[in-house]
Amino acid sequence: MIVTMIARDVAPSQILERVRAELQARGGHEVRAMLGHGKPLDDFSVESIQALALSADIVLSGMSSSEKLAKEEILAVKTAMDNGIPYGFINDIFDCYKRPWFTPFREKAGKLFVVATDEVAEAKVMFPNADVVASGNPCWEDYFDPTMPRFEVRKLLGISDDAKVVLAGGGKDPIGNMIYADTIRVVGGVQEDVDIPCVVVLAPHPGDPVKPEHYECFAEFSEVPVVKVVKPGVIPTRDLIAVSDVLVVLASNLGIEAACQRTPVIHYFHDMYKRKVQQSGGWPWKPVEMQIAALSRTERELRNDLSLSLLHYRDSTMRARQEEVFPMVTEKGVAARKICDALGAV
Repeated sequence: MIVTMIARDVAPSQILERVRAELQARGGHEVRAMLGHGKPLDDFSVESIQALALSADIVLSGMSSSEKLAKEEILAVKTAMDNGIPYGFINDIFDCYKRPWFTPFREKAGKLFVVATDEVAEAKVMFPNADVVASGNPCWEDYFDPTMPRFEVRKLLGISDDAKVVLAGGGKDPIGNMIYADTIRVVGGVQEDVDIPCVVVLAPHPGDPVKPEHYECFAEFSEVPVVKVVKPGVIPTRDLIAVSDVLVVLASNLGIEAACQRTPVIHYFHDMYKRKVQQSGGWPWKPVEMQIAALSRTERELRNDLSLSLLHYRDSTMRARQEEVFPMVTEKGVAARKICDALGAV
């Protein structure tokens, strides 16, 4: 079987890397991958994307988080659809299948891989001819296990053992990255509420076109005594979460990583960012509905949620729900095998 894979965003690229490895380990398959990992797919022309789609037995595409980022995925899938070649989609987080820029391809899609069993019924209505498989996200299986000890990461960051760490995870555009300034402002007040020294760690998204160095100005002018900026790839995000006492994040897989490590999660959706999520079909945000995370829409709500998380998380409903929704993984590779098993039926 010849499988052409394409994804621009980080998360679907990571999933497809694992699916590719599993297919190659099984033997008998040729995998041709165009994976951006958050960067533009500049190495592939329109003609080369079309050629790779036309030569495939199936095209397997990510569902990137904006129409602009998904343009190469859309091109590959449209080429497949117009020429009668089977195609399918990989979801990397809740509600991916609702993204409206993929609407023209729903009816003829043959495969759809979603992250949760309770999404199957709704997804089947939207993709009526697809084999909808609740595969899960293969990358989530690693989220439970930091790669470095907590004390070692704190030492690398220069953070004392007694400080509370607030990790702020960024996005790919200025609307999302308002989260940095808002979190830093709020943490100044939170320190008064909990009477504990706090450190803010900024974790820019690997798909952010702005260089991480540009965010270091927050450290210079912040009222919070310590602000650290960690460049993508320097310290794995699961290790940053392991040393953090609370995560403030957008609509991101980073929130799933934190839930798997039993760290309090606050999704910060100010008005403009909420409208962006609504336009992508991701509202209401499912992790909040599932009670594995809190939702703050204003700086006042964020201050209150941060204080509660730092003081009362261990006895909270959030922690109990995180343990229920994301039980510890006992076997790795299950999700990738599910995807490959389903592809074998093409």
